[in-house]
Amino acid sequence: YNARDLSEQGFENVEYCPCLVEPRPGRRKASEPALLFVGRISPSKNCLELVEQAEAAARLTGLRLTLHVVGEGKRHCRYHRRFRREIEQCGRRGRLRVAVHERLPLAELDALYGAAWLYVSLSRHEGFGLPVLEAILGGAPAVYRACGGTEAVLEGCGLLAAGRPAAEGIAELLTNERRRRELWERQRELAGQFTPERLRG
Repeated sequence: YNARDLSEQGFENVEYCPCLVEPRPGRRKASEPALLFVGRISPSKNCLELVEQAEAAARLTGLRLTLHVVGEGKRHCRYHRRFRREIEQCGRRGRLRVAVHERLPLAELDALYGAAWLYVSLSRHEGFGLPVLEAILGGAPAVYRACGGTEAVLEGCGLLAAGRPAAEGIAELLTNERRRRELWERQRELAGQFTPERLRG
C-alpha cells in the first residue's frame, strides 16, 4: 500500500518515505529488440502472462524478441515449474527467446537495463516498483499494468490500457522508436524525483 491508500483506509500517523533510486550508467542498446523484467518468478508478478504477451508481441511485429527475466522462483513451486515449461516451449516455437538470470552482479544488471528496448511488468501488485525506476534511469522506457504503486509514482505514464492485450502496447512501442524515446524522456523526468540529488535538494 502507498501512503494515500493507508490514509484513505483511516490509518493515522502515516508518513511518506520514498525509495532512493540511483541513476544508472548509460549503456548501448541491444542491436535486436530486447524486453526486460526484474522480479520474483511468482503468481503475483504474473510471469506466465508476461511470457505469453511477449510471444504475442513477437507475432504481431514479426520480430525475433529476447525477453530477459532477472529473478528467482522457488524450485519446488508449481508456478515456477510451469514457467520453466513455458519458456522451453517458446524456445521450440522460435518466436521468443527467454533468458532467465537468477543472480546478477550489479554491473551486469545495469548492462541489461541499458540494453533493453523496453521494460515490461505485468505484476498485479507493487508497492513502489523499484526495478521499473531503475530501468528508466538506466535508459529503458517502461510499460506496466495497474498495480498500486508504480502508476502512482509515474503518474500513469507508461500504464498499459486496461482490457487491451499487453502485447498490442508492447508491439506499438517496439516498432516506433520515436514513441519509445518520447515515453522514456517523460518517464526519466518523473523517475528523477527519486534520485538522492533531487531529494536532498
